[in-house]
Amino acid sequence: FHRNQFGVALGGPIKKNKTFFFVNYEGLIARTGVSLNQPVPDANAHNGLLPIGPGGALVAVPMNPTIAQILQLYPMPTGPELGGGIAQWSGSADLPVNEHYIVGKIDHSFSEKDTFSGRYVFDNGYLSQPQVLQTSTYSNPDQEHVRNQYVNLHYTKILSGGVINNAAFNFVRTKQTVQDTACGERCGSTLYSQLQAIPGHSLSEVIVGGGEIAQIGALPQYPANYYMNNYTATDNVSWNKGKHSLKFGGEVDRIYTNWITAFLNGGQWNFTSMQSFLQGQPLTVIGDLPASSNPKNYFHQTLVQMYIQDAWKVTKRLTVNAGLRYEPSSNPSAVDGLTVVGAMPEGFGLNPNVHLSYNRQSHVFDNNPSLHNIDPRVGFAWDLFGDGKTSLRGAFGIFHSVIMPRTYTAFARLPPYEQLNFVFMPTWPNPFANEPPVVPPSITETPNATDVKTPYMEQWNLNIERSLFKETVLTVGYVGSRGIHLFLTDDANEPVPCVAPCNGSPANVPAGVLYRAPGQPNQNTAFGSVDLKFPLGYSYYDSLQVSAQRRFSKGLQL
Repeated sequence: FHRNQFGVALGGPIKKNKTFFFVNYEGLIARTGVSLNQPVPDANAHNGLLPIGPGGALVAVPMNPTIAQILQLYPMPTGPELGGGIAQWSGSADLPVNEHYIVGKIDHSFSEKDTFSGRYVFDNGYLSQPQVLQTSTYSNPDQEHVRNQYVNLHYTKILSGGVINNAAFNFVRTKQTVQDTACGERCGSTLYSQLQAIPGHSLSEVIVGGGEIAQIGALPQYPANYYMNNYTATDNVSWNKGKHSLKFGGEVDRIYTNWITAFLNGGQWNFTSMQSFLQGQPLTVIGDLPASSNPKNYFHQTLVQMYIQDAWKVTKRLTVNAGLRYEPSSNPSAVDGLTVVGAMPEGFGLNPNVHLSYNRQSHVFDNNPSLHNIDPRVGFAWDLFGDGKTSLRGAFGIFHSVIMPRTYTAFARLPPYEQLNFVFMPTWPNPFANEPPVVPPSITETPNATDVKTPYMEQWNLNIERSLFKETVLTVGYVGSRGIHLFLTDDANEPVPCVAPCNGSPANVPAGVLYRAPGQPNQNTAFGSVDLKFPLGYSYYDSLQVSAQRRFSKGLQL
């Protein structure tokens, strides 16, 4: 274990009593040893011998010539036999981490009423994670690079009449790239070319017996590149006038969510056992189809927030807070277009001949679901008896949750958005030469583009607080909330129903009720489950809250 952490800081005035700067650098260089343990083919398996005969006798298995080469990627075992032609391998590797962090600040005072500040943060880190036996040894790890940059510019102006204006601009750029260096410069060799089910792509992943031995090849989710740029401009004004404390302002956010990743870029082989592996007889192979998939997913969205709120001291005993927010956003756009699930056709789910449609369009939703994101809020605080011992407080507010990239980008790597080729009993090692594309039978958690509504919460509370005696306060309150248009996942491609009583329906199913018998074909036989997200969910929360608080001397509180 080696860890070196170091840094330097420098700050001071540029112009006396006017301009100041501060710069800080921190570095981290760490090397941590990790132990590695994995099951690998034993020495007999390397020679084509498996204990599959009577009483575990060794039997010579006809070995596929290319599998004989692939076996060279597995190191010879260093530990005990595990049975079935498998033994334990143990080793060690370094886990290197490098990180460099820089922050720069500058503050300037134009006058007593005008101030400016600027901040810049740079954070750059590398991590090499050993992936045991994803290659011939642990010497070719997955490399992760994260780079974050932040810029903040802030200006404050104190105007006459108790008016203060705060304006700001922010820029955030996050970058994360993960590369599987499965074979490095050796990818072009004959040995590694046997692991490229899709020419020109990364290495394929090979799984034997669901994990009997360590997988080799590249991990299916790599390479992956994620970039996000966020530009934000804000302006807020506060104004104290008599009994009113008024605040209003707005914010505009431009969000660029860009990621480049193709799931199963190199494909994935599945063998049922060590015997089928040595014979080169895979059960399945699945891989990305470059001709019908686009690993570049670029989504752009603009958010707008406007608000006004006032704290009004109606009397010495009563204060009322009221406000209104409006938070629309643009309909997220897909730079290269995307395929979305269209409107539910009439009869879908009841008529086996009525199927879902998949439409190619430039925006995520058919209609912008955020144009009615209007959020009123109101609250009050009332000194009931004017003695400062009993207060009644209450509030109500609506809070919309704008649909952000984390919701609508999740489906971009799933069929039918990204087409995959699935082959049963394929030919090793060139499975796709004469096979037509087949879409795997499932679509998971896909938001439909039609009839989408923005989820929102209604929240309210009412409580009474009473000072019982010195330093002791009793509070009794009610807190409630209601969630509306929450996303739920439902299978939109369930089996074709029948009207009970019908073949397969239990006796306790009432006559005339639709029943979906197990084993019946789905409405769209091209797919299995089609799990769509619908804004049909609701949530309810109600609670009685009671608390007693006692303050003692020297800051002790119970």
